[in-house]
Amino acid sequence: MPDPSAGEIGGIFAGIVATLATIGGGIRWIVGWKERGEETRAAKLAAWEKRLEERDDAYQAGIENKLNALTKWASAVHRELSALRAAYPPVASALRRVDKDNPALALADKLLGTAYPLDPTLPSELIDLLRQIEPGARH
Repeated sequence: MPDPSAGEIGGIFAGIVATLATIGGGIRWIVGWKERGEETRAAKLAAWEKRLEERDDAYQAGIENKLNALTKWASAVHRELSALRAAYPPVASALRRVDKDNPALALADKLLGTAYPLDPTLPSELIDLLRQIEPGARH
């Protein structure tokens, strides 16, 4: 077998270097592909988290708006109800003096009795206070 010439050795060396460079480029491409995939997934995740946060913020703002509206409405209803409850006794008392058998007064008493039934039992806090009073104690 004849000895290889310097050109052949250079060609073989260049071929090996080219092959190694191609393999290295392929490895870099594979590693880069994985990194690009991770970057893409990270970008998609960040965008999804941002959309989710925006949706949650909008939902929370909607709940707060509804709660504020309900609070205002409840305050208005409470004021109206308090005024009606305070106005009824003097009007009913005056009407009883004029016409104690007035059917409108009987109906109002029935409606209010149904809406606000009297509870003949004492509250537990009052029962506890009454038990603390010593029988026969002078004040």
